[in-house]
Amino acid sequence: MDNCAIYDFEHFAEAFNRSENSAIVADIHDLVFDGNSLKTKNGEQIDAIYKRVTLDDLYARQNEEGVSALINAVKAQAVCSID
Repeated sequence: MDNCAIYDFEHFAEAFNRSENSAIVADIHDLVFDGNSLKTKNGEQIDAIYKRVTLDDLYARQNEEGVSALINAVKAQAVCSID
C-alpha cells in the first residue's frame, strides 16, 4: 500500500459497510495465514482482498511480514483476490 491513496480504500469500505457487507482497510503487513483462513493480527477474518499491486511486486516482497500470508492464502484458495 506504499504507493496508493488510502482514501480510495476507505471510501470503498464505507460503501460496502452501508450495503450490509462488512469491510475493513488493513495493511498487508498486518495479515496472518494459519493454513485455513487469512486474518488481521486483531483476528478479523478476511474473505476477499481488493488490491492494487501486481503479482510481480508481491513476489518481490514475499519475505516481508504479511505479504507471504497473502500469497499463501491466495494459493490455498482461502481468500478471493480482486484486482
